[in-house]
Amino acid sequence: MKIKKQLNNLFKVIVEEAKVNPQFEKRLEDILFKEVQSKTTSKRTTKKTLSGRSTMRSNKRASAIFDPFDVFQEGVEPLKEKLYKLDIEKLKDIIAEFGMDPAKLAMNWKTAERLIQHILTTVESRSKKGDAFRGEKNIVQQISKGPSNK
Repeated sequence: MKIKKQLNNLFKVIVEEAKVNPQFEKRLEDILFKEVQSKTTSKRTTKKTLSGRSTMRSNKRASAIFDPFDVFQEGVEPLKEKLYKLDIEKLKDIIAEFGMDPAKLAMNWKTAERLIQHILTTVESRSKKGDAFRGEKNIVQQISKGPSNK
């Protein structure tokens, strides 16, 4: 109980001094708010793409020009067409932003063809994940309808 009283008295004195002494108030603000600002600005930020995938921008690569998963919904051919129009650095930007190369091996590849194939393979395999469960829904719907009368 004694420590609470002492702390209350200390803070009352600090508040009273800050009210009458603008220099003291300014020094308190500098100490308290600079520390908070430095902690909040040092955090790395995560951004979410339109497709809902989060990407951590810790690398120094430029952002990807487009989301390959969105284009893939239109089909493989539209994605291929868009990829073949890009240079090697733009392809590497896509790979980096969407986490398609955790081992960072593709960043050393020199041919656009190899990078394009990697992107296509990754996008296709990630897009098909969970298809077994999506097909399950159709089976459940058929079962719930019961036998068809012919």
